[in-house]
Amino acid sequence: MFRNICIMAAGLLLSGCAHHKAAERADYWRSETASHLPAGTSLDVAEKFFTDRGLQLVCCVNNGTGFKRYAVEHDVAQSVITHYDVAVLVDTTPEKRVSKVTVEQWGVGL
Repeated sequence: MFRNICIMAAGLLLSGCAHHKAAERADYWRSETASHLPAGTSLDVAEKFFTDRGLQLVCCVNNGTGFKRYAVEHDVAQSVITHYDVAVLVDTTPEKRVSKVTVEQWGVGL
């Protein structure tokens, strides 16, 4: 019984560390996009922004609020039971301009 509790506690601690690392990467992307992708930025500039950072801005994902372009930095953090991606979601206007950028952490695992 005690052994099981220790194993569970260790798993939770490792998950917490991974979540913190993912949060740091999400903060990085929030800072970068706030500085370099203000509302009104052209889609071409946005695509280059992500390409220059090793990602690709692709179409489309629907997170419940409509279709958005997105770029994903995969496996920014891992624990025993979960791995995390950071997704940057880019809303665009019909004129192909950035209207809003949001950053999400996507965790996959148990």
